[in-house]
Amino acid sequence: MGLRIFITCLLLLSPGFLWAESPTIPKMPESAPSTGTEQVTPYTVTKKKDFPNYKVEIEQRMTISKFPRIESMKARIIPNGGGSVTHFTGTWVNPDPKAFVIGWEGGPLDLDGDGFEDLLLQNYTGGGHCCYTYVIYSLSKPLKKIGDLAMKDCGEKIGLEDLNGDKKSEIISCNPNFSYLGDQPYSESPFPPAIYTLKNGQYQRADKEFKQVFIDDIQSQRDALGKAYRPANALQIVTDYLVLGDETQAWKELDSLYKGADKEKIKQQLQTRIGQKPASSPLPSANPSAAAPGIVKPW
Repeated sequence: MGLRIFITCLLLLSPGFLWAESPTIPKMPESAPSTGTEQVTPYTVTKKKDFPNYKVEIEQRMTISKFPRIESMKARIIPNGGGSVTHFTGTWVNPDPKAFVIGWEGGPLDLDGDGFEDLLLQNYTGGGHCCYTYVIYSLSKPLKKIGDLAMKDCGEKIGLEDLNGDKKSEIISCNPNFSYLGDQPYSESPFPPAIYTLKNGQYQRADKEFKQVFIDDIQSQRDALGKAYRPANALQIVTDYLVLGDETQAWKELDSLYKGADKEKIKQQLQTRIGQKPASSPLPSANPSAAAPGIVKPW
C-alpha cells in the first residue's frame, strides 16, 4: 500500500488550488474590554473558492468578550446562475484538504470519480481528542451529499487512496472504539484502521473488505515491537484481529505480546466492546505474580 496513515509524515504542498482568504475578514482583538457582557458578531466570510458549478464560502461567527472565540462556522454552497443555497453548520469547519489529508499535493478533488470536483469538509468540535466529522458533497448538478462520517477521536488526519482499483477513493482513518483499555492511558491505546468506501453513492464503513490494510498494519506493529515494547503496538495487533473477526488469533496475540498485569481486565473490556459477553475464566498467563517481571508502565 502506498499510504500508511499511522506512520507517515505530512508532505509539503504545492501552492496551487488553495482556498482564498477573504479580504473582508475583520481583525479581531486579542482581548476585548471586560464589560461583563458578550457580543456575538454576524457571520463573516473567511474563505472562499470558485468551482465550475458552485461558489463555496466559509463563514464564521465570533463571540467578543474578554477572550474572543469562534462561536460557530458554516459552509455555504451557492449554485452558479442561481438556485437554492446549501448550508452546513459546525464548530470549526475546514474545507481545505491540505490541512487534514495526508500527502495531499493539490489539484481537483474527485473522490467518487464522477468527473465533478468534490467538497470535503472537516468539522471539529474542539474537545480533547474529540470529535471530528467529515461531510462530503459531489459538486455535480444536482448537488449530491455522498458522505457524513462521525469519526469521534479519529479524523484529525485522514488518508485517501483507491484500495480496490475502482477509480474511487477510500477514506482511511483510525478506529476510536478501543481507547483507554484496562489501565492504559490514551497514548497507549490501540487505534486500528477504519476504512470507508463508496456504496450506492454513500461512504460507508467497510473494514473487512480491505483485509490487506490490517495485515500490513499488523506487520508494522510487529516491526515496532521488535525495536521496543509499547502496549499500544501489542494491543493494536489484538484489535486488528478483532476487527477482522479472528477472535481466536486475537486472544493468542494478547496472551503472547501484552506484558501488563491488567491483561484479563483488558480482555473483558475488549469482549464487551465487540459485543461479546466477557468470559469468566482468566487467560492462561494472566496470573499477576507470573506477569509482574514483564510489566512495563505506560508513559
